[in-house]
This record gives sequence, C-alpha cells and structure tokens, in this order.
Amino acid sequence: MKSQKTSYFKYGFAASFIVFYQASIPSMPEGYTTEAVDTILGSYRDQNENLSSKKPTIISIMNESFSDLSVIGDINTDNYLPYFHSLKDDSGTLEYGYDYVSVRGGGTVNTEYEALTGFSVENEKGATPFVQYNFGSISSIPKLLQEQGYETIAVHPYFRTSYHRNKVYPEMGFDEYISRESFEEDPFELRREYYSDQGDYEKIVELYEQKGSSPIYIHNVTIQNHGGYEGIAALSNPSSAIALDTQYPYDDLCEYETMMKASDDALKYLISYFKEASSGSVGRNESLIWQQGRDI
Repeated sequence: MKSQKTSYFKYGFAASFIVFYQASIPSMPEGYTTEAVDTILGSYRDQNENLSSKKPTIISIMNESFSDLSVIGDINTDNYLPYFHSLKDDSGTLEYGYDYVSVRGGGTVNTEYEALTGFSVENEKGATPFVQYNFGSISSIPKLLQEQGYETIAVHPYFRTSYHRNKVYPEMGFDEYISRESFEEDPFELRREYYSDQGDYEKIVELYEQKGSSPIYIHNVTIQNHGGYEGIAALSNPSSAIALDTQYPYDDLCEYETMMKASDDALKYLISYFKEASSGSVGRNESLIWQQGRDI
C-alpha cells in the first residue's frame, strides 16, 4: 500500500490512514543508543580538529539506473563502460567498487534519502520519507556542510515538485535547487524524453565556474537513464545502439546499454574537466567528486 491515493479509493480513508500513519513512524535500529552514536562520532570529531582549513568543491552524483551488468555475467556486448572501468586503475581514484542499494526497479528517491541522511529505509516500514516526513530537524549532509561554510546546491533535471523535492531540499539544508524548469532555459540535449547526463554535467561545470572561490557542495541526481525501456527505436539515433552478440534482439537491453555508454562518455567529460581544474589549467581547483550508481 505505497500509493495513498489508490489505497484510499480501494480500501477507504479510515483503514488506509491508519496503515499509512503506522508506516510513517520509523523503527529504531537494533542496538541503537545515543551513547553509542556519541562514541562513534567522537573519534571523527578528534580527527576533524587536525584537518586542513581547505574546503574543496564537493560534487556527489547519483546516476539514475546506472549499473554494470557484467557483474552478473557476460552478456556478449560491446564494452559500454570503458571509462568507468578505467577508473579502477586511475591513480586519482581513491575508492572504486560496487555499492548495494535498498531499491530495485524503482524508488530512486529512497536511495537519495539514504545517501543524504545516512538513515536506512529498512527502518521506514515501507514509507516514502520524501513524501511523508518533515526534514527540518533531521541531520543531513547539506546541513553539516552549511555549518562549515559551504553553499549547498541540489541539481535534478526533472520536474521541481517530483517527490516534494521543492519542499524537502530546503528543509534538508539546500540553498538552491536547480530542476528541469531551469534546464529548459538552456539548449541542453535530450536522450529520449529526458535531459542527458552530458547536459546535466555541463550545468555542474557552469555552476562551478559561476561560484567563484566560495566552497560549494553540489548534490546531483541525473535523469537520463530513467525507465521504461521501449527498445532501440526510442533512441534519437538508433544506428548508434550498443550491439548484442546474441540471436535474440533484446531491443530494450540494447537501449539500456546504449544509455550506459552515453553516461560513460559524460562521466569522462566531467572528470576530465575537473582533472584539468585541479591541475590549475582551468577555472578553480581543489575538487572532490564521487559517483553512486543504482542497480535497476
């Protein structure tokens, strides 16, 4: 019963309201105490006292539906993630690996909730926190960075009101929210009906160059690879589709992997730009980027 509107219509207001109210109260994680949290955080506070006063630009990217399907076996296709794979051996890569997300086949916004707050939807009893919670008193990454003098910006090239982000982002501590409506003012390219990762990352570079020397944190959720996948005919250029070495067409998989290749190309553009920036050859310097993919 995740859809309140449908549940109210099908089961009635009283029963549905009670169920949703019960689901809106998070359960406490096993073994949780405020004393244990203070003990864990204490060691980090001690470390922070010795940190440099430098405040690098921080960019976190949640790439919609991004995944490397080769981890589940050989699907006999072109190498659609060559740059992503090359980062494993790049001397500038601090960490490289696969993450485990709580959602599959939908629910990007719950992964976003976990990434920004550190809380797990495992304790949410099926609730969708962005829709049902007030985040005014909840700790989050943007709030913590605000306290350290950062300007905090959320970028998501989809509709502003999607999952109440227009309300949630300010409550979470974001100073600015750049949504699809902002992208429509610029001639960024579309992939299918969604704004491309390339255009998304160009907006990030634009923000970076606009903000001068002030420390900024950019939280970016892309949209290019959003489902569903209708087959290669849905691509703007079907002839560029990733080929599968198989007797079966799997047009939807071809479309998906073609989108992954476009994401890989865009990631190369973004990281290459900031490599030059950190070397001092363009713009400002001192930047820290990490990308979190989502399994579909």
